[in-house]
Amino acid sequence: GSFLEMSQKTATGYRNYAEILRAQLGNRAVDISQVGAAFEVIHDTSTSSNFRNLYDPDGSHPSLEGSYLAAACFYTTITGTDPRGVPYRPSGLTDSDVERLQTAAAGACL
Repeated sequence: GSFLEMSQKTATGYRNYAEILRAQLGNRAVDISQVGAAFEVIHDTSTSSNFRNLYDPDGSHPSLEGSYLAAACFYTTITGTDPRGVPYRPSGLTDSDVERLQTAAAGACL
């Protein structure tokens, strides 16, 4: 299937799992970090090369960009704050990369 089909199936699985956890934890909050949704933001709003850059050459595992995007989502989910402007920039990413990835995380997770 396509990326979007797989992303939607994965998101459904995570939502179902969260419901199971909520029931087992007495309806305590279970937060899901919207990493897949942030990948969708890049998929839908960026060039195909920007989307491909989220993955290692094996096409399955995240690259540095994909890992940074996931981390920005986790940051937003855990802290509840906007990731845009977080100063950390790993070696290998440009300021422009970081801005694009933080913006995608904000769009998906806030």
